[in-house]
Amino acid sequence: MKLLPSLAGAYAAIALAFHPANTLAQAAPEAGGEQDGPAILSITEETFSLPIADADHLLHDVPADALRYARLREMLSGNKARLERLTVLRTKSGQRAVAESIDELRYGTEFRRRQTPDQTNPADKTDKTDKTDKPAPKTPPPPVNAADNSLVPVTFETRNVGDIIELEPVLGPDGITINVNLVTESTHYAGDHADGGPHPVKMPIFDVSKITTAITVRDGQPYLLGTLNPPFGNGLTREQKEQRVWLNFLTVDVVRLERGAHSKGAAAIAAKAQAIRIPKLEFREASVTEAVDFLRRKSVELDPEKKGLNIVLKAPPDLAKIKITLSLADVPLLEAVRYVANLAALIVEPEDSALLLRAAGENP
Repeated sequence: MKLLPSLAGAYAAIALAFHPANTLAQAAPEAGGEQDGPAILSITEETFSLPIADADHLLHDVPADALRYARLREMLSGNKARLERLTVLRTKSGQRAVAESIDELRYGTEFRRRQTPDQTNPADKTDKTDKTDKPAPKTPPPPVNAADNSLVPVTFETRNVGDIIELEPVLGPDGITINVNLVTESTHYAGDHADGGPHPVKMPIFDVSKITTAITVRDGQPYLLGTLNPPFGNGLTREQKEQRVWLNFLTVDVVRLERGAHSKGAAAIAAKAQAIRIPKLEFREASVTEAVDFLRRKSVELDPEKKGLNIVLKAPPDLAKIKITLSLADVPLLEAVRYVANLAALIVEPEDSALLLRAAGENP
């Protein structure tokens, strides 16, 4: 394990930190086995934007979605990227879910010439004060005001403006992979455009960005759905200072409802791990085993009682040997352990006397 004094160029895959649904991950159900409770899927959709040159670098030079996501989070803090959209939606496995954040914009689609206010023909009226019941003399209707060439709408349509996400996630039998069918759409009012002709009218312009796809993701791992390119320099929509690319990420977290609460011992372990804070933590190409050993020693060093926490790694050798790169500052020990676990697709579970890291498909 290499502990670096500076890690400015390293990417920290920190997806779990931004998806608190995995606060205390529970065991994945085994095929045919009994579950602790009904599985709830928490879906987080995030859209980032950055200049096209930076997006090209990110997509070609950063090799994995988790690292790309982590790099985007770093760019947010440096104002090099923007978070354009954030939606969190929870549903049961196999159930369709929809989240809408919209305004209704009503606009005209058919128009007629504006006329003078009073077009009523006096011939259609009867003077009720006339005892002889004689009709009033007929007069021609007033002429159209030739100076007023404006048009007024007579037929209208309504357009939903805002963000919509519709999806159906299905948890796989391994309890880790999730199949997702989804449609995400963002519609924005971009201004008006005047039609040609002798009597031009203004019609609204809408920017529409839409992704329709079917994917398979892992529990807690950010996944790049695709890129979106808002219109740029076409003279119709709102102008941008620079051409930007939107990157759309989806993260699905598996949340299981327990039958009973954690034991008092497990709750105390979790509370102590949350109370111990690490001022600075940096790994580069450290194995999960080395990272866990370091965190265990760090817990003793930072514990006022100098007892620390027993952090137990229970994982297959291939997962324990995974190399991780991570840079954190002023973070609770519990969160640091979760970061390490997330990079190796492990679950963090407080027990009566230890903090356990284990593979999702293994019994505690």
